[in-house]
Amino acid sequence: MKIPIAQILRNLVAVFGLGLFGLSVGRLLWTDRGPVTHRVAAKAHVAGEQGADRDVMEESARETEKEGEEGPPPPKDSGELVVVLDPGHGGSDPGSVREGHYEKNINLAIALRVRKLLEGEGVRVVMTRTRDVAMELEERVAVANRYGKSIFVSIHQNASLETTARGVETYFAWPRPASVMKMQRDRYGIPEEYAFEDERGQALAETVQAAFCEETSAVSRGTKNRNFVVIRWVHGPAVLIECGFLSNAAERDRLLSDSYQAKAAKGIADGLLAYVKESGGEMRYGLRFPNGEPPEDPASGRRTVVQAIPADS
Repeated sequence: MKIPIAQILRNLVAVFGLGLFGLSVGRLLWTDRGPVTHRVAAKAHVAGEQGADRDVMEESARETEKEGEEGPPPPKDSGELVVVLDPGHGGSDPGSVREGHYEKNINLAIALRVRKLLEGEGVRVVMTRTRDVAMELEERVAVANRYGKSIFVSIHQNASLETTARGVETYFAWPRPASVMKMQRDRYGIPEEYAFEDERGQALAETVQAAFCEETSAVSRGTKNRNFVVIRWVHGPAVLIECGFLSNAAERDRLLSDSYQAKAAKGIADGLLAYVKESGGEMRYGLRFPNGEPPEDPASGRRTVVQAIPADS
């Protein structure tokens, strides 16, 4: 089977630990116009021209459309709140690799535990993958964007050239692209004349980060704003959590243990449940309207929560 150049490069990065900021290449690909697939990302890098992003995105859209025709129809949106869990990497994309241990397997193990905990609390959960299969970045985004009320969490493990690096960090993305903000207006009933800022990702990241560290006693590396594809292009609250460093021997041993994976899953689940309880499942919760509050959202019949985070935070 012919292996794409981008896949070979990503696997080499995973094996030899050359990722930027401890993150593997697969999750660092984005453009101003949209997410770049693994298959065509290398083409944009080689092109190095102003129009490269546009060409890449057009090819990505054609590939996605073709794949959608071949696959089963997506499930219908019932209108209820959905938590979308995204175990990072999978299949031919192992993520970070240390001492023969693949990030993709740890991501899935933790995500499956999170699903069980959330479903036990009556929360509907959808997973981007439940098996060891490869998925493109935009496919993961598409799962979350199928639902009008979705919260998205992408689960990963970190790696660094510094073998002493340790701890957990959670990422959110702001600002969002104009097309995503238009989607938000359409889905949340926000008129064009009302400007808004989306602080939900930051609020969710802080809640999940705090709950994770409390449950696991892990070192907190804080929350950070990064334009990663899988969180930037989702219309709802979205975060990416790095549960620990596979490049740190002691932390790797913990991440491989059932007991620590159970704690990690409970920390993520507790953070999500706390956010759902605080927001009441209202998708406008955490949207800040600096020029005045828009009218009630006719889709939900609930009053808008104008500001979930203080303006000066």
